[in-house]
Amino acid sequence: MPLNQDTPQWVAAYTNPRAEKKVAERLTKIGIENYLPLQKNEKKWSDRIQVVEEPVFKSYIFIKIRLNQVTTVREVEGIVYILNYHSYEHNETIPESQIQAIKAIIQSQTPFYVVPSQDFKEGEYVQITQGALTGQIGQIQSSGQQKNFYIRIDSLKMDLIVNAPKEYLITASRKDIKKNKI
Repeated sequence: MPLNQDTPQWVAAYTNPRAEKKVAERLTKIGIENYLPLQKNEKKWSDRIQVVEEPVFKSYIFIKIRLNQVTTVREVEGIVYILNYHSYEHNETIPESQIQAIKAIIQSQTPFYVVPSQDFKEGEYVQITQGALTGQIGQIQSSGQQKNFYIRIDSLKMDLIVNAPKEYLITASRKDIKKNKI
């Protein structure tokens, strides 16, 4: 769905390397809603181990804007470009359901990892029936007793992967798949 003047919609912006947190601060300061998913990781140095919060998607931030805010966002220091924004007529947004799915995964503290989407083969669409991700729809990739459930973030060409027990998954209906734009 393209950006429009009436309703703010989510887009992804590519940032300078390691500038995601500063960009989020700058966007918040000028009143632009944004979401920077962070995960805690242990970093080992020669003398200590420290837990640090790092962006889930390196060099990307999600921004909720209207079409008339594109120029303002592009001028924010640290933003390189808005993904899939070619012109006022040719641009692509991220469905709210995908942003909510990312937030649910982060909040649930379920272990996950991010991989480029092109690494996957076609899989069956499934819906999670239990736990913090109940109702989320994605695709599976077999892995024995566990299933790797992933939510595709199309505009980033990335997937968020969560291990889900087989008994938590059911086949998603065509209606649910269409509704979630998967």
